[in-house]
Amino acid sequence: MNHEILTNEIDDTTKALIEKMEEEINAKSKELSQKDEEIKNLKNEIEFLKSIISNKNKKIFGTSSEQVDANQLSLFNEVEKHSDSKAEEPTLEEITYKRAKRNNSTGKKIILQI
Repeated sequence: MNHEILTNEIDDTTKALIEKMEEEINAKSKELSQKDEEIKNLKNEIEFLKSIISNKNKKIFGTSSEQVDANQLSLFNEVEKHSDSKAEEPTLEEITYKRAKRNNSTGKKIILQI
């Protein structure tokens, strides 16, 4: 008789423990799925921010889309067009000079009196 009461009590407590464990497992499973969703959202946000930074860096440091107009470059050739190619070029004079030797003394000179 005592044995039957103990098995009923053990079975009831075991059932209660099993139900409690199942509730904890379900709660942890929900928490885990929420954390997975948050991680997924954060990874997407990181990728988005990386793409923005990449685009800004390309815009700042990338190649320029400026195009050169041929008329602008012809301004530098204008002098050559109007100059006389048969004219002699001026001779260059070489200028030389001698520099005075620097005095190596610095500061006041001390005069010794005897």
